[in-house]
Amino acid sequence: MPNNHNAQISILLCVSMFVMPVMADSVWQAVSQAKKRGEVNSYVRDVTGYAVKSFKGVVEAPHPMPHILAVLADIDGLPNWAFQCERAFRQQQWPDAVYYMEFHTPWPVNNREAVLKNTITQDANTFTITIKTVAVQGYMPPSKGKVRVPELNNQFVIEPLKDGWTRITFETLVDPGGAIPAWMSNWIATSAPKETLNALIKQSALPRYQLRAEDVHLAGLKTVLMPANSANK
Repeated sequence: MPNNHNAQISILLCVSMFVMPVMADSVWQAVSQAKKRGEVNSYVRDVTGYAVKSFKGVVEAPHPMPHILAVLADIDGLPNWAFQCERAFRQQQWPDAVYYMEFHTPWPVNNREAVLKNTITQDANTFTITIKTVAVQGYMPPSKGKVRVPELNNQFVIEPLKDGWTRITFETLVDPGGAIPAWMSNWIATSAPKETLNALIKQSALPRYQLRAEDVHLAGLKTVLMPANSANK
């Protein structure tokens, strides 16, 4: 688990079912609109060929960017905040950017599972970190009684703000594999952004995630850059 003593943590992003839409058929439709800072704006839109609508959440969190990253990097803590995440792990022999997640789905649908891989970049001018996550094949065989997610892509954007807050944006589109009821598709798309981001913000306030930028290790990044004299450091 992360701590305050030079924790070396691999970014193991997980938001249950995150994907950057490839081809949207409609504009974003608002599901919830924030009434004040710190509340989540959430949106959905249709994408041809997908049972679950693409969804997006945007929020400004009252925590420095390294604290947000520390939560995202904590594989053991994923079930504490990622929507419907039942368990998650990374096997020692896997690359740092690869990990497994299982998602709970209500009866009568079988749980979904996925092996995920992250690609992480940072803009040297804005200091914004972009994390793209895709479902990958291999690493482990499908589990008995669970459905392996055939397609999942994600874009998670984390932007440090001048006052020490952090803007978090993610988009999701997923093919969950197999048939799922229409009510469940709608429930995932409308509930996941708000529940995930609210829980992520809550976790970011915990003492174990109070890390400095130099103590956060993201797979693929040599170091996490922060603005000079930033309250986010």
